[in-house]
Amino acid sequence: MKIVYFCSHWMALPALDLIYAYGVLAGICIPNVQNDSTKRISLFARERNVPLQQVKSSELDSQGVEWLNQIKPDAAFLMTFPWKIPSQMLNIPPLGFINFHPGLLPEYRGIDPLFWQIKNGEDCGGITAFKMDDDFDTGEVILEEKVPILSTDTYGLHLNKLTMTAKKPMEIILKRLLASQPLTSTSQTGSNNRRSGRPDISQLTILWNRDNARDVDALVRAANPAYQGALCFIRNIPFRILETSVIKSEKKDLIAPGTVLTADSKSGLSVQCAGEDSVRIHIIQSQDGLFTGERFCRIYGIQKGEILNPLPNNGEK
Repeated sequence: MKIVYFCSHWMALPALDLIYAYGVLAGICIPNVQNDSTKRISLFARERNVPLQQVKSSELDSQGVEWLNQIKPDAAFLMTFPWKIPSQMLNIPPLGFINFHPGLLPEYRGIDPLFWQIKNGEDCGGITAFKMDDDFDTGEVILEEKVPILSTDTYGLHLNKLTMTAKKPMEIILKRLLASQPLTSTSQTGSNNRRSGRPDISQLTILWNRDNARDVDALVRAANPAYQGALCFIRNIPFRILETSVIKSEKKDLIAPGTVLTADSKSGLSVQCAGEDSVRIHIIQSQDGLFTGERFCRIYGIQKGEILNPLPNNGEK
């Protein structure tokens, strides 16, 4: 049995180590880019003397086909690989390509389901193993391993959980392949009505007139650390919010969303959201550094009653 592994993110390393431990890792394919993840994967391959193929997006078709024909793998596993696999490559391994998608299908197809599952307040994310076809994340599902999303989970915390969880379905599938057992699968049901592409700047920006406290907290956690936090402005100066907590309101007074409710050493920085509740802002990143909410108020002279504007000049999109 020979298996090749297509990946691009350090998230793939624990599962990659699993395949290597079974003695069936015949090669690794990564994008021809230089970043921390590709360097770590390259080091893994070099230390274990595993053939490594680095490809450019424009040359995946030709390079990938040639590489697969040289190795002649029985199956190809894929996790975090950023590009669509050409159909002529899909047909080379007799047992096909199996993708280990870091999200639940079909609701969260696409390149970044982690962000959207947390932002949308889902109770669970997970790893979905499926047989790859000519489209994006539409193939028949082999296994699904759910992972709870806690109210305290950031993007980074949930990613770490998925990283270790991925080994379980991969080992189950690997053992079935080694035992020549068929991989039973089922067609995806339901529609893909959720967004799983990378968020743009407007989707990372807190809109105080629209977002209630739980929405704000979910966005902050979804953007930490992958997108450097949720974006906000005060006095038209941008800053990023990295940690918040929801404060249940005991008052019925109507307060304009975005209003600074507290800005002192005792209560820290808290802001009114849409609806009754507010958020306490614990950690902020600005162009000057990383600060607690209380220290941010002191350094920038933030005052109770000031209004946080969602975009420069209060222009909402």
